[in-house]
Amino acid sequence: MRKLILATTAVALGLVILRLGGPLMVASDTPPVELEIGSDARTLVVAVHGFGGVSRPGLVELAHTAFPGAHLIAPTYSQGPLNAFSNRDVYDIADVIESRIDRAFRQYGYERIVLIGHSMGGELLRKVYLWGAGQEEDRPARRGRHAWVDRVERFVSLAAINRGWTTDPAPPNMPWYRRAEYAAGTLIARMTGTGKMIYAVRRGAPFVADSRVQWIRLARRNDGRALPLLIHLLGTGDDIATKADVMDVQVAKDFRFKSLEATDHADIATALADEIGPNGPLTERARAILDCVTLPPDQLTFDEPDTLVEDPKIRRLVFILHGIRDYDVWGSELKRQIDAQLGPDSDTVVVVPKYGYFPMAPFLLWSDRQAKVRWFMDAYTEELAHYPSATTFDFIGHSNGTYILASALQKYRTLRVNDVYFAGSVVPQRYPWMELVRTDRVRRVRNVVATNDWVVALFPRLFEQLAEWRGVDGDFGSLDIGAAGFRGFQDAGRPKSGVRDILFADGMHGTGVDLEVGKKRDALVRFGRYGLDDDQERAFDDAFRNARTPNAFMDALSNVSWAAWLVIMIVVVGLGVLLWRWKRFWGVVPYIALVLLFLNSF
Repeated sequence: MRKLILATTAVALGLVILRLGGPLMVASDTPPVELEIGSDARTLVVAVHGFGGVSRPGLVELAHTAFPGAHLIAPTYSQGPLNAFSNRDVYDIADVIESRIDRAFRQYGYERIVLIGHSMGGELLRKVYLWGAGQEEDRPARRGRHAWVDRVERFVSLAAINRGWTTDPAPPNMPWYRRAEYAAGTLIARMTGTGKMIYAVRRGAPFVADSRVQWIRLARRNDGRALPLLIHLLGTGDDIATKADVMDVQVAKDFRFKSLEATDHADIATALADEIGPNGPLTERARAILDCVTLPPDQLTFDEPDTLVEDPKIRRLVFILHGIRDYDVWGSELKRQIDAQLGPDSDTVVVVPKYGYFPMAPFLLWSDRQAKVRWFMDAYTEELAHYPSATTFDFIGHSNGTYILASALQKYRTLRVNDVYFAGSVVPQRYPWMELVRTDRVRRVRNVVATNDWVVALFPRLFEQLAEWRGVDGDFGSLDIGAAGFRGFQDAGRPKSGVRDILFADGMHGTGVDLEVGKKRDALVRFGRYGLDDDQERAFDDAFRNARTPNAFMDALSNVSWAAWLVIMIVVVGLGVLLWRWKRFWGVVPYIALVLLFLNSF
């Protein structure tokens, strides 16, 4: 028992130390990116290693073997076990690499540039190339398009996680102990406030999702500039990246793909370090990597890649997104009725993505809400790829669907929306719509304010009040839900805000998407067909403005939402205390289980 207590104390103390000093230990400044100058000033090779840095020596050897004497940029941004919890900023890393390439190009005027990236390094290099090509919405400081991108001859990615890493679902080849390792690492990172670098490249994260949208726009531009030769390689036994992750066929165009037999994620680093160079055995997989870096494409053999089916006829997308405690029956029905009005030859597509039933307990947790935001950006990106000519994106959202869009607009700089309709909104009243409208990322917002929406008036309202008490404004952090569906937006009605509250709709949380009422159904169908215009404004007013004032009692209760929460907590805890006094352990354990079950199903 004494040993157990000592061990538990040591672990707890270690976590406290890491929580207090960990971010400082692992979040040092972005390391300098050096240029290795060789005898061949016509060629620059940029080789970026994967997470942990084990592939860097092999990438350097590959560059020296493939292009003897070439200039080389091979940054070191992640080395050693502590970097599993590194807080280095991936945006700063990419910015430093791109700036160093541009500076070297201005000095030497290279005739050709070759980019090689392994794993996370491939994703970093994609961002570097995008920023160099002028796709800079998410860059810390805009620097404009740089001429070096026109000299990029080829871009070779080795098991690059172009869609971001994920363990939900886990890659098919990932063994159970690796999943457990990721789970433990995730838990420690959350408890200690570390691991921000690796989190930044998980699936759906802004760094990744914005890159995917930027690549779509770059690949489908019509300015006569061709993309470089893009070659993806992946081991058949890779336990981190899948074929779909590497090819990212939903986004990429005109790429080549080659599989490496009997190779996993780490084996590529081994092949580079031990099987290439003067002392290497030059195995079949090493030869395949070397050939993909050096030979013309007509001298190479590739696997048959998956293809993306595009529909260039579509010019407008309408997203319908459901909320909490909702299987989205209304969204599917609304799509059916809009489609019937549009007809088969329309240039508009209605998309109804579904993330499943989302009960109250997960909704109150910021991490669970953010998981849905990442899911949405994945869905948005892939729809954008299917319809490359779509330039208009309208949105109909209810409850958590409104939060997902509002949060995504704050975090993803490539997301642009035309007309927005919110019902049962759980977005804060002080949400900064005017800034989004001013920068042309949103055109117009219409928000239904319901008189008896007790869900919004009480539950998200508490988070909003906490933010108000703390003086939080704009970037709400984990307190990023609120009561706009009951109280309206502060920007509504301000000149050039683009925001208008529809005051007041008589009803509860679902009144703004109640398709059983003919006028409401017709107004929503019309919005799906045309977006916002003067006739649509009148249709919204006629359908939803059926009360003069909010419910006075609900309004007063909303102002003291903390009191409602306190009463609920007293009742819940009090019942637990009574059960403890009655049956002790055998009374409280089933009670706790029932409370958790209720919160995760209600």
